[in-house]
Amino acid sequence: MDMGPMGVYQIFGLGDQMLGGMMTKTEEEPDPFWLYYFNVKGIDAAKARVEAAGGQVTSGPMEVPGGKLIVHCLDPQEAMFALVAPGR
Repeated sequence: MDMGPMGVYQIFGLGDQMLGGMMTKTEEEPDPFWLYYFNVKGIDAAKARVEAAGGQVTSGPMEVPGGKLIVHCLDPQEAMFALVAPGR
């Protein structure tokens, strides 16, 4: 999937099931890293749980191709993770 100036997001999976994605590190990123995505039933309720537990939402919710919604987060120790849910 072409992500414009960010490069190409390479999706991989098994058969028709998407298992993950990967892209080349941008110049702005200091080091390569993996961002873990957790499936949730509803993005708004999950976002509220992150904030109530002392985490931060750094971006989103945003719709991505396929109609899913994602948010990028930091836990209270500032480890990054993301949440993905069906669209509204």
